[in-house]
Amino acid sequence: VARNKTLIPIASVERLHSATNPTNPLRFRDICDSIQSTGVYLYSPCLHDDVSSAAISKGIQSYECRQFPRASGYPEDPATGIAAASLASSLRRRRENMNERGSSTTSTSSSQGYAIFQGTAMGRPSKIGIRFLPNNSSVNHHEDTQENDELLFCSGMVEVLSTSEISI
Repeated sequence: VARNKTLIPIASVERLHSATNPTNPLRFRDICDSIQSTGVYLYSPCLHDDVSSAAISKGIQSYECRQFPRASGYPEDPATGIAAASLASSLRRRRENMNERGSSTTSTSSSQGYAIFQGTAMGRPSKIGIRFLPNNSSVNHHEDTQENDELLFCSGMVEVLSTSEISI
């Protein structure tokens, strides 16, 4: 998905929220440049009040995330759709690889979507929904692909959970 993202799993939401943005932006940019990354995207699985039990039963997985961009002029991003899509694609790919090796009894079709919560730690919460469409979907028809090509499709929508800082 687009440019390289550095995805870093964090053991708990509490640890995720205690992370701080890089204190030396120039050094952080240099480190990101050395690994050709656009920044770091920290994530932790979570149970969130905004995800219904019906969504969970349909295979929606929830993650709390934080985005520290390489050099965007601000230290943290409250909603990053492309990073959320990268995370969802990576998690799905890992699950598929685990299933191919036989190390998981969960089928890849059981996880069809992700609820990505971001901006919570900075007081600007957002929810980004990511879902995957089957390769045989009419929406996914591409004339330049082979029948057996494996493609990941996702679509997302950002829902602003707090409008207190939005000015129109």
